[in-house]
Amino acid sequence: MYCSQQHPEKYRLYRLYDFDEKAKKGKVKVFKGDLSGLCVQPMNYQITLTNKN
Repeated sequence: MYCSQQHPEKYRLYRLYDFDEKAKKGKVKVFKGDLSGLCVQPMNYQITLTNKN
């Protein structure tokens, strides 16, 4: 069982798309709750954030 099935109130998946790098704008879609139907083939991603000063 997925954790999002056990605790759906704690889960959100944010999808950022149509991002315009120049304008720093994009569209966002938020999926709330049980994500098991959405994430049928999970993949791992890792990012490293840097400070832009």
